[in-house]
Amino acid sequence: MLLLFKENPLIMKFSLFQIIYRLSIGIIVPFFSLILNQAGWSISEITYFFSLAAFVIFFLGPIIGRVADEIGKKKVIVFGLSIQMIFFLLYYFTIDHIYLTYIIRFFEIISFICVGVVGIGALEDLIGKRKRGFFTGLILGIGTLGSLLGPILAGYIAQYFEAKVLFLFAVPLTFLSILFILLLPEFKLSNKKFSKSDLNIFSEFSVFLREKKLRGMAIFGILMNSKNQIYAIFFPILIVSQMGYSESVLGYLLAIPVFLHIFQFIFGKIGDTISSEFGVMLGVFLAAISIFFLPFVKTLPTICFLLVVYGIGSSIWNVNAWTLMGEVAKKKHIEGEIVATYSSLSKLGVFISTLVSATLVSFLGIEKTLQLFGILILLSMIIVLYFFKPLFHHEKHGSYFDRVK
Repeated sequence: MLLLFKENPLIMKFSLFQIIYRLSIGIIVPFFSLILNQAGWSISEITYFFSLAAFVIFFLGPIIGRVADEIGKKKVIVFGLSIQMIFFLLYYFTIDHIYLTYIIRFFEIISFICVGVVGIGALEDLIGKRKRGFFTGLILGIGTLGSLLGPILAGYIAQYFEAKVLFLFAVPLTFLSILFILLLPEFKLSNKKFSKSDLNIFSEFSVFLREKKLRGMAIFGILMNSKNQIYAIFFPILIVSQMGYSESVLGYLLAIPVFLHIFQFIFGKIGDTISSEFGVMLGVFLAAISIFFLPFVKTLPTICFLLVVYGIGSSIWNVNAWTLMGEVAKKKHIEGEIVATYSSLSKLGVFISTLVSATLVSFLGIEKTLQLFGILILLSMIIVLYFFKPLFHHEKHGSYFDRVK
């Protein structure tokens, strides 16, 4: 591991950036619904807040991805981090004002596209084909250290201070992220020139959906990201407000699935040895099963067990999904466009499902809503299997890391 970093200083710098950036996000995002709940927001207002993010990503994701490929991913990432730092600070002062917070949310999500989405494309720029799953998982797993520490720290902070103070902790961490990304050179640019047609998001969708495997990824992306959204909104409320556990306990529970993401470099070997398609299917199955059974358990040991299964499934899905799309995008040298278009397509489903979930929760409750999404994901596997055939295959690949002995 140390030799890999020594021989590849860019990988080390990018990994350090990932840790700090994910820490800045990790102390905010898992507690966002709780922050809004403590500020007096209703369940429907909270779901509208989260659905706004999906709406923005749907319309602007592919466009920002194309702009990043054209002008440079590093410039776009720095711009996004600067926006994030400003609007985290504004959240602290405006969280009690619903409509003003909605406006801030719009711009804050633009920063997420610039950093979180374009950053994945930048990562794939650094990785060749051989053992792509392993190295993608390794770097994402290292970044997970920040996501792991974030909820634990946030849990203790929220227990002793009002939860919105978390925004103030995120601001200097975001500034530190900017310093780390500035240490990196510009990533590869696309050979395709930006044109007015690139402002048409539906043309970007048509490019994405031409690939059979990416059509399967679009279906899974919609349902898996919807599941993540429902989990992010309702799980903190379920644990603290309904089950009566403390914020610090919530922080540890939220950290369990994140901890499993550290081992994405291991789970990425599934794609390297069998196929990325098989890894995606396995991860989706485990995540869906755990979400379905989560409402049945009430004790901490059983909740922890299901969160472990959920974390393993989500980790296997995450690394193999990005690896699969990276394999397709690398051939066309449009990593930023493919990643951003996927994010946009998946967020369209998230936007719709988040709005629907507010109605479902009012009639079915949080527990049955989680079960319903688990069932939908399991049923989708039958359809996606057609797009992923053949499921079992292995291809030999080359890599920038070949020089590492």
